Amino acid sequence: MNRVVAARLYATSLAPAKAFSIIPFPPLFHVNNRRPFSTPWRHLSTNHSPDPPPLPPLKNRLRRDEEIPHTRITFINENGKLFRNVYVKNILKTMDRTAFFLVEVDPNVEPPVCRLFSKKIVFDKQKAARKKHAPPPERVTKEIQFSWAVSEHDMSHKLSRAQQFLERGNTLHIEISPKKDSPKTSPATQAQMIEKVKQRLMECARLAKEPVINKGQAMLVFEPKGLVGRAKANEENDA
Repeated sequence: MNRVVAARLYATSLAPAKAFSIIPFPPLFHVNNRRPFSTPWRHLSTNHSPDPPPLPPLKNRLRRDEEIPHTRITFINENGKLFRNVYVKNILKTMDRTAFFLVEVDPNVEPPVCRLFSKKIVFDKQKAARKKHAPPPERVTKEIQFSWAVSEHDMSHKLSRAQQFLERGNTLHIEISPKKDSPKTSPATQAQMIEKVKQRLMECARLAKEPVINKGQAMLVFEPKGLVGRAKANEENDA
């Protein structure tokens, strides 16, 4: 029996050793290969408040509101009352921005003088200045036609339109021609109708040249009187 056990033990010693299975232990800490900050470096700026936008350049006008660089000013309100050594920022906080501008009227004194101005008054002055320097409008040629046999009512209506054209600064051509299948108009009747047209329109215009009658057809050319027609044209454009 001892021999059998000894033989088995001897055979076991000669067999190759089995590999031990290693049980993995959980890691003590998590290894992260990523960067320590998920936010890109360009967003890690120390400047948290952006620079204020630059003020627009002045266009031939006085400085106003945030354009005023002074801390304290002599302030004149909308009623003309004067206050000395007033903080600009306090005025800008309390004033009605929808109705007023704070305008620097005298920067050469200490402290500078600023005054409240109504926005409506400022815009009306700017509109008047633009209108004053605006080029004269282009003159347009209008035409009105009627026959020698026109009724008094139709003629009066057409001449009213002619007056409107001339008051707007336009040149006007009036053509009076014979009507088809109508009797020939005598020279006296033609001269009488031409005189009526001239008398009606000469208040707002001048006759550019004497009327010419050719084969029973007359052409009258009127031009507005100088600056009167030009001023009326400006009013029409503004409206």
